[in-house]
Amino acid sequence: MEHRRIDRLPASIPPRWLGFTAGPIGVLAILIGAASWFHPHIDGSDLWWHLASGQFIWEHHAIPLIDPFSHTASGQPWTNHSWLWGWLFWAVYATDADLAAWLNLALLVAVFALVAWNAKRVSHSWLAAGAATWLAAATCHWFLDVRPHIMTLLFTALLLATLEWRRAPWLWPPLVALWANLHGGFIFGLGLLSLHVLLESVCAHRRRQPLPHAAWIGLSCAVLAAGLNPWGYAIYEIPFEHLDRDTPFVLLMEWRSVHLSLDPTFYAGRFGWMVIITLFGVFRIRDVPLPIALTLVTAAMAITARRFIPLFAISATPLVALGLGAALDVARRRRPAVFGPWPQLVASIASLLVAVLLWNDIRFVPRPLQRWTAGESYPSGAAAYLASMRDPPQRIFNYYTWGGYLMLHAPDVPVFIDGRATTVYSKDLAADYFTIIDANRGWRKKLEEYAIDAVLAPIGSGVAVGLQRQRQPWRVAYIDPRSVLLFPPADATRPDLASPSQLLPDGPDLRFSRGYRWLLRGELARANTALLAVQRMDPMQTLVYEQLIAIAAMRGDAPEVSHWIGEALRVYPRRWDPIWASAEQAWTAMGQCEARLDVLRRLRLGSPGVPDELHREVRTRIRKLESPIARVSQAGCKDR
Repeated sequence: MEHRRIDRLPASIPPRWLGFTAGPIGVLAILIGAASWFHPHIDGSDLWWHLASGQFIWEHHAIPLIDPFSHTASGQPWTNHSWLWGWLFWAVYATDADLAAWLNLALLVAVFALVAWNAKRVSHSWLAAGAATWLAAATCHWFLDVRPHIMTLLFTALLLATLEWRRAPWLWPPLVALWANLHGGFIFGLGLLSLHVLLESVCAHRRRQPLPHAAWIGLSCAVLAAGLNPWGYAIYEIPFEHLDRDTPFVLLMEWRSVHLSLDPTFYAGRFGWMVIITLFGVFRIRDVPLPIALTLVTAAMAITARRFIPLFAISATPLVALGLGAALDVARRRRPAVFGPWPQLVASIASLLVAVLLWNDIRFVPRPLQRWTAGESYPSGAAAYLASMRDPPQRIFNYYTWGGYLMLHAPDVPVFIDGRATTVYSKDLAADYFTIIDANRGWRKKLEEYAIDAVLAPIGSGVAVGLQRQRQPWRVAYIDPRSVLLFPPADATRPDLASPSQLLPDGPDLRFSRGYRWLLRGELARANTALLAVQRMDPMQTLVYEQLIAIAAMRGDAPEVSHWIGEALRVYPRRWDPIWASAEQAWTAMGQCEARLDVLRRLRLGSPGVPDELHREVRTRIRKLESPIARVSQAGCKDR
């Protein structure tokens, strides 16, 4: 009786109305759940040089064809294939810096809306398409920083969603022409179209049907349309510059191969699971070879260089949806009642609730751009010092990832190197950079060859330590926990240096520098006071919490250490690794074995920017602390 009443109760509502209601809720759940992965905590260093380029274009009303930003490649040709993106984002950034973050978020929503639509079109199941889209977003997570490569993801998803349109070939030329001015990934788009047209032609030949002439014409026009940019067809050379395996730029983490894993907390584990589920989808597809061929190509690209993982994820999502759809089909045959209108509505609502829960501890405000780019990790104080100098250095040596930041925030200081990499700098210069920054053999001679008149490098880097240990040490103009700005020993050209208090306003950067100087001198009370002032002025300075944790550890104050760990996590709930790394150092200094082991277990080194060596090192530390000897002797932990 009860079962009949439940069956009759929803009968008053037409099933089509239930489906109409479940559909929008499901779509909303897909987008909200996917968007929970759109905010990686990484250093978005390339953003700054793109903005500097956009500012140059706005101010000079011209696109620079030669490098105007460095002293090592000054006057050399520069093919800025992302000039239009920089121009657009600078216009937004100049209006309000955080609008650039919101615009990037809107673009990513558009990307994964197209991804979900394409997965639904292939799998005929919103549930399978939604799960596949969530997995794709989680796999792409670490690569979704504010950079023009998002445009390649957007146009790739757009092509995949529209390939079957009858008039699609006439869309390709204008799309590729725009793409070629936004990002160098247009070459992948042409490859995708070429693969599609070739496979369509092979299928037509086998079926003894006419060849797709419109598709061939559209592809040919697209190839020609790519030349509609300031450099013409020379832009085709740019993507192939990265094929040179002898260049030191391949040492950058994004160009390294994928470390295979099935651990879903690691970027490589999510990639691995996508590959596995894709295999199930391969066996379900019929007479449509493009998804399989494209997935194979992008998987090979991703394995070779991890930066291509997002292209694989977007290309493979339809096959992932097919693989998940196979499991749903089995369940539907065994329990058909579970897939009725009311269960679908309940499932949509449940998916929406799960999507909302995925947003736990994710914060976009305040300062979404700073959160998205780890903006507080850049040398703002040193850049402000350089920008305020009447006679700034003209041949500085700078840390690679800070070059773009200097281009934007200290525009009168030509940089040594920056994230433009092979589009501007030679592999010989890149090799010299690594020699100098690590203070490898011959580094002093290289400094002399380039006539370096200032050095801006991270604290503890080989060059920074080496210059301060010379018989005539270089002078420290500005220092904080992030960076040190060094000038050569006093000479006739620059006998004196202004102190930071003479050039910087009384704000967080100046207080930060003072606090760190006092900390280096062992004046813990004065350092603590200055750093507390910084924390009040700018609570989003993560390095302030690291220094306050260190001071509390020096004092042996365990409750204070825990307090500042908690405060740091409150401001940045998901920036675990730097916070737990600081905590590990503090507990090590205090000989707190159990606390140290706890924070080591909390480290989540899942980013593709984390070297594999660091994973092994952390695992080794954990094993040592878990050993019987370490657990018996608390005192022994301090030295391990």
